[in-house]
Amino acid sequence: ERGPVRRCASTGPVMQRASAGAREPSRADPSMQLFFAVVGDSRRAGQAFERLLQLSRESNPESRIGVTVGPGIRVGVESRAFDWFTHEESGVTVVLEGLVRTIASEAIAPDETRRQVLERLHECYMASGDGLWECLDGSYRLIIVDRSGVRAGTDIAGTRSLYWWAAEGIWACHSHLMDLAPSFPGELET
Repeated sequence: ERGPVRRCASTGPVMQRASAGAREPSRADPSMQLFFAVVGDSRRAGQAFERLLQLSRESNPESRIGVTVGPGIRVGVESRAFDWFTHEESGVTVVLEGLVRTIASEAIAPDETRRQVLERLHECYMASGDGLWECLDGSYRLIIVDRSGVRAGTDIAGTRSLYWWAAEGIWACHSHLMDLAPSFPGELET
C-alpha cells in the first residue's frame, strides 16, 4: 500500500506531517514565498506572532509581508495566492496559501473565485473531516481551525514546506524552519 505519512497536524492529539524530499527554500531565491500563522487568543499568542514577524523580516529583509488577523488566528504572508475566511454558522476558519487544483476529484473551474474555492474546502471538511486531505490536489498550504483544534497540511509532493510547534495553548507554523525555531517558548532538544 502506497501513501505518505498522515497529512494532518492537529493540536489534539498532536501529529506532525513529514514530507520526503521537502527542503528549506534558499534564502537567495527571489520567488520564495513566506507563510506563517499563530492560532490562539492569549496575549502570549500575540507575542509569538510578533516574534515570528520580526524574525521573518530580519531574515528576509526584501520581503513585503502582509499581516491578516481574524478570530483567534494571525497570519503573515508574502504570496501570490493567499486567502481565508471564517464560515459564520460553523465557526470554521479556512486559510489557503497556494493553489488547490481539485477537490474530491472535481477540478477547480477557471472562473471559480477564491471565495468559492474556500467555501468548497469548507464543505468538503464538514463532510469528510480529516478525510479532506485525501480529497485535494494542488500546490498549497492549508490550515483549518475549528472548535476541536487546528489542522494543517501541505500538498502531497511537499512543494510547500510547513513546520510547526504547539505549546502553552498556542499553535504556530512557518514555511521556514530557521524563522520558526527561535520563536518556540521553551528549550528545543537536539
